[in-house]
Amino acid sequence: MRKKWDMILLGALMCIIYWYFESSIHYFIFPNGYSTSLTSNVYHISFWREIFSPDAHELYTRIFVICVVMIFSVITQIIINRQRFFATHNDATKLPNKVLCLDDIQETINLSRKNKKGYILLIAKPNHLSLINRILSMRERDKILLTLAQRMKKTFEKTLLGSWRATNFVFLINFSGENDNKTIQDFLKTLKKLLQETVLIDTIPFHFELNVGACLYQAPYTAETWVQNAYKALAKSYHQADKFNLYHEDDDQESRQLLQFIGEFHHALIQNELMLYLQPKIELSTNEVVSYEALSRWNRPNEGVVLPSEYIAKVEESADVFNFARYNVDIAFAYHAKMLAQGNKASIAINLAAANLQDQHLCRYVTKKLAEYGISAEGIYFEITESTFFEYPKIAINMLNELSKQGFKISVDDFGTGFTSLSYLSQFKVDEIKIDRMFITGIHQNEINQHIVNNVIMLAHSMNASVCAEGIETNEEYQYLKSLNCDLGQGYYWSKPLPFEQMV
Repeated sequence: MRKKWDMILLGALMCIIYWYFESSIHYFIFPNGYSTSLTSNVYHISFWREIFSPDAHELYTRIFVICVVMIFSVITQIIINRQRFFATHNDATKLPNKVLCLDDIQETINLSRKNKKGYILLIAKPNHLSLINRILSMRERDKILLTLAQRMKKTFEKTLLGSWRATNFVFLINFSGENDNKTIQDFLKTLKKLLQETVLIDTIPFHFELNVGACLYQAPYTAETWVQNAYKALAKSYHQADKFNLYHEDDDQESRQLLQFIGEFHHALIQNELMLYLQPKIELSTNEVVSYEALSRWNRPNEGVVLPSEYIAKVEESADVFNFARYNVDIAFAYHAKMLAQGNKASIAINLAAANLQDQHLCRYVTKKLAEYGISAEGIYFEITESTFFEYPKIAINMLNELSKQGFKISVDDFGTGFTSLSYLSQFKVDEIKIDRMFITGIHQNEINQHIVNNVIMLAHSMNASVCAEGIETNEEYQYLKSLNCDLGQGYYWSKPLPFEQMV
């Protein structure tokens, strides 16, 4: 309270000092007929008469000056309070920002060390905000955040600290005993119930979900460390079915390993430690090689060849996913050029991640490499998986159509493992459908998989696309797929992936 009104109190003090000194100076220097008796009582009476008499010198001037000083103090205090509010509160939510949140968190830490109580820090972020940003304006988004903030403040007045960023709400809950899980679950139930209320977005009803990361306080934590760990949990919550994750120390080890991997993989690209192995695709009717799939391998120093299952998923989350695709395109095109020079007209397939189909420079890069190696696009397949369409389907489809226009072939890999392929197959040209091995293994003994594979083959042929069955390992599987008029097969029945020199 003292800080809030300090300028007004200072103004009042200045007025009192002004009144006292102006009156004193006027009395001692310009007495003008007032008593100059040396008697102390007369002197005292004359002095106070000068100050409080209605006929005092320039009384109205004094009042005017005092009013000006007070008004100036009030206006200054309002401006300071406003600036202090904007410095310590979020513009969109009007809640305390990270400055005040940190103060409250540090105060809680100090309190926890004294009373030995347990505390849980939670950070919640509404989902779908990126979608709203693309459709509506930032102003509309801020109105939505303000609505959510007002609801949360009303419901969680004692536990809501504020918003660390515009889209992140910070909660601090204390619990007694060891049943912290029940405390968290009760909080999440209340939060979920709160979000069930509809939010109108430009007359459109909308329902929100929250991703929540939580961290229990432990003695060594500083305020910054506690918040950082809660954010780590928030990042992992996106991969959880219930959109909630509680921080564990093992998360730090995973994060360090991921950071180390990103650095080592970037170095591997520069030092050409990556290579492509080839696995043949066999035409089932003739049992001849007609194509090869290029599969990445990492010849890691001191470890030998590393399989893609150990690093591909991490690469797709890193910034090197674009460089990785270009690296593979360069090697695969070089392989294809060598094969053509040897009279081998087999095509070659290159895998693309979902992020690669958002790379606007990819088409220009592959066109440049075609000219550099003197090869045709017709001998190159680009393989994509169903997950390619999840986040930005329109961008992915536009990229695939552009590649098709250049003459490249498009292959849909792992077909049947999701539910997105059928809805997008009509929007771009598909040259090949690859049936996942989960439907191929033991197909000659699995009647359900037989019906599924048979229908996929008929669907693909009706679209003038070929079908490749993945993971064939036995003669029985091969013979059965051949009887279904499946076009191509791929698997250990013929060959595992091998280096270019051994395979070709």
